[in-house]
Amino acid sequence: MQSAHRYALFEKDSQHSYGQAVRLTGRFSKGIDMSQFDLFENSKTVPRLSASAYRKQQETAFTDVGSNERATDFKSFELVFETGSPVTLRKHPIHLDGLLSYACFQHTGCPEKALAMLHTLLKYDEHHDLYHGSALAFGVTPEQGITARHRHYVGSLRFGKQLRDNRITPSRVANDGTEVFRRVFTTGGPEKSRLNRFEAFHSPWLVFHGVGDIHRIESLAQFYCARIGVNANSGSGTVRNLWINTIDHDYSMIDAHGQIARNLPMTWLQNQEQAPDYTRSASIPVKAPYWPGHQQYRPVDGVPADKVRRVILIR
Repeated sequence: MQSAHRYALFEKDSQHSYGQAVRLTGRFSKGIDMSQFDLFENSKTVPRLSASAYRKQQETAFTDVGSNERATDFKSFELVFETGSPVTLRKHPIHLDGLLSYACFQHTGCPEKALAMLHTLLKYDEHHDLYHGSALAFGVTPEQGITARHRHYVGSLRFGKQLRDNRITPSRVANDGTEVFRRVFTTGGPEKSRLNRFEAFHSPWLVFHGVGDIHRIESLAQFYCARIGVNANSGSGTVRNLWINTIDHDYSMIDAHGQIARNLPMTWLQNQEQAPDYTRSASIPVKAPYWPGHQQYRPVDGVPADKVRRVILIR
């Protein structure tokens, strides 16, 4: 493991590169003893253990996680995040299995164990090699839709070559005694590279659908999902609240509106009697990890989900 934060984003963004674009932090960690939480079991609390004993207990929990052994407890669900700021996306939408894979990494501290833990959270289709977890959709109502906007960020200059005394001190003194500073060039150089503009979208809710262990998924999301999206450490995709509900149908592949809900392999679509219309295919990943630099990254011929997809929420 190179460093913990190198496994954070779907595409390379600064030094983040694991799972999918999500900034996850222990948002409720202050004043909480995490040794009381056991996310490997449905129960949220366990007897108090020493740190070493708890770590050993969690290590042994991975001895039998190669298959969906909890599949009998899996239920179809809808996971909703209430947002407080616009979400910045890259080329592809965030997928639920990518988001949960990083939450698992935050919990275990190991990329391999994170993927093993993910296997016990979401239903897995072995034949088509993908999880029952949708891509992100924007929740809308007749009164509230999606707003597209641009978010501007000013990155910091590194000390040394980019941030030297002659760049931040006056270059000369005018005849009237006024100190004159050098001009900031935005057409090139380090200043231009730090003035960034990203496409962002805002709706009151972000929605995921899936089939899995809703109690453990809720526990992970509650503790680790403070912000979602690219540039989350700059204030994008702030999560104000979240909830998860069981539903009657599995909308992780095709949503209630008949839209493709996630990246799907062509083999899956060809086996469907009433597959939705699609006009393009590409070499894309269909399960976590979604970062091309990861050793387990496996693109296949498939149909990508729309970057901006709407689902109607009934409140």
